[in-house]
Amino acid sequence: MSFRDAILLIVLCLAVFLPGTATIPTLDRDESRFAQASKQMLETGDWIDIRFQDVPRHKKPAGAYWAQAASVKTVGGDDRSAVWAYRLPSVIAATIAVLFTAATAVLLFGPGHGLLAGALLATSVLLVVEAHQAKADAILLSTVAAAMFALARIRTGYEAGSVRPPIWASTLLWVAVGAGVLTKGPITPLVVLSTAAALSVWNRDARWLLGLRPVSGVAIAALVAAPWFIAIQSQTGGDFLESSVGNDLLPKLISGQESHGAPPGYYLLLLTVTFWPASLFVWPALFRGWKDRAKPAIRFLICWIVPLWLIFEIVPTKLPHYVLPTYPALAILVAAALVPFLSDRSDASYFGRRWAKAVVVGLWGLIGVGLAVAAPLALFRFGPVDGPSFFVWGGVAVLVVLVHLAVWGAVRNTWRLAVLGSVATGVAAFVLILGLVLPSLERLTLAPRLAAMAASQTSGDASLPIFATGYREPSFVFAVGTDLMLATPDEIAQSLPGGGALALVEDRNRDAFLKALEGVGRTAKDVSSPGPVTGLNYSNGREVTIRLFLIE
Repeated sequence: MSFRDAILLIVLCLAVFLPGTATIPTLDRDESRFAQASKQMLETGDWIDIRFQDVPRHKKPAGAYWAQAASVKTVGGDDRSAVWAYRLPSVIAATIAVLFTAATAVLLFGPGHGLLAGALLATSVLLVVEAHQAKADAILLSTVAAAMFALARIRTGYEAGSVRPPIWASTLLWVAVGAGVLTKGPITPLVVLSTAAALSVWNRDARWLLGLRPVSGVAIAALVAAPWFIAIQSQTGGDFLESSVGNDLLPKLISGQESHGAPPGYYLLLLTVTFWPASLFVWPALFRGWKDRAKPAIRFLICWIVPLWLIFEIVPTKLPHYVLPTYPALAILVAAALVPFLSDRSDASYFGRRWAKAVVVGLWGLIGVGLAVAAPLALFRFGPVDGPSFFVWGGVAVLVVLVHLAVWGAVRNTWRLAVLGSVATGVAAFVLILGLVLPSLERLTLAPRLAAMAASQTSGDASLPIFATGYREPSFVFAVGTDLMLATPDEIAQSLPGGGALALVEDRNRDAFLKALEGVGRTAKDVSSPGPVTGLNYSNGREVTIRLFLIE
């Protein structure tokens, strides 16, 4: 990959990953739990045990939490509630994943493929969403992309007759595997092992696996990941692995955990949306890739995608981001199919039958137009009373025009126009929705407004305890502070200190709260200013009204 292409991809990544990063409040529920646990690492100085308030969070290893805490410590200053600092590792990791994807495309197919593959991945809905959240998945993808670049280098070297691949390749592979284990457990090793096993079986040749240097490689991966696992097992008396494997991983493999079950085929049905706008080309690219499966580079990508995809389709618990580790391979496969046609509009059979082309292009266009229509509708429903601004309406108009350009290029087999139009459509959609619309949805941003209302009453008195009952979302804790006490009305009444206290009370709990205070001889005054906080709790779809009481 050329230096110019790398710079262009970095600029593209910043254009789609940064809008909204600092202005969208922490999202419920996973992101807020990650960010709050990372904040507590900084507050307590304990970088081994992971906790959300007093509750152990023994589901994922510490890698993502370390990255977030280190980011806040480095660039966040004294403000430990600056959500952008917690999201910065995801932005950086997503950009690294894009660059490794581009490098792998060049390695497998030659110059001209890297820029397109990287651009298609960078603008995909699923990666853009994960890059905007302080979670582990974008960081995990960077380890997967790095490991698979190294694996591709080892494999292509073997096919070219190199018995001993460069040591940097195997070292990068196993460092990435170790980092992946430290980020999200078995996923990165699973991607590498499933791809390597499928290639060996398909080609009936396992000798190339010696180039992975598995003995020293496993030692390198263990050196990266094992120290923390040993420390957490010692500190928790063995509870971490019991909780993460027994209470989190195994239940996901057995049944649909936490109401996230879905039948096989779920990810395939979502692909047109989650891989948008590159999904305009993904279906014909998959068919073309299968026709060219005898080519070593295509075979490598198929072995990357298919076994892993089948595993995720079979596992009962399903969330859209689980298949993200296959998206670099999909982006490269699409780029490999498109590059020969970027200057040639003669291959009308690229989409196969005419009805299939109509379905693919039609669905893609509906998604783009749907996003454009949804932007002002969301502002009318959840935003400020004056509705969408001039910039929002302008963004909607630009998005609609770009959607039509991309669809026109696909229909007319003008692939350069279709590709440029689809990438530009993605950029416009993400800037519009993430940069302009989501930060303005005031009725969905309950936690920051509650924190501001509570702060207006503390007058700098950090010793004044704050209770909450009814509304219990993790973003509430992150916004108000770690010491926020989430409790029932009776628990609040029994836990009150001798002096004053504040309580944020959802209206459905108000009568029970006042009655509980009366039972212990205390009173409360409604000090909600300029009035109660109202809005929609999008985690459960319930309208809420929350008031602030000063307990006397």
